[in-house]
Amino acid sequence: MGQKALAPLVFSRSATEGFKVPESWQYGSCVLTIDVEGADVYETSTFAAVTKRAFALMVQCVINEPHLGGRSFVGDHDGLEVLVFGVERGREC
Repeated sequence: MGQKALAPLVFSRSATEGFKVPESWQYGSCVLTIDVEGADVYETSTFAAVTKRAFALMVQCVINEPHLGGRSFVGDHDGLEVLVFGVERGREC
């Protein structure tokens, strides 16, 4: 994993500080979303922590039946939500 993934970063809904959330990525039928709980919430974490938690959710909640997905939190104060869920291929979200 690269140095950028390991560097602490502020996640917030503010356009002026750190990484702006909410943000979503879709690959095939799997969706990963990260967000903070409110407009005034700032959370420090790393993309490595987000990736690790998202992978654990995929293994635990998406790969196995009933394929519903999962939600967890990372960061210094567990304020950055990591949400993983599946969508039917060929359909818009």
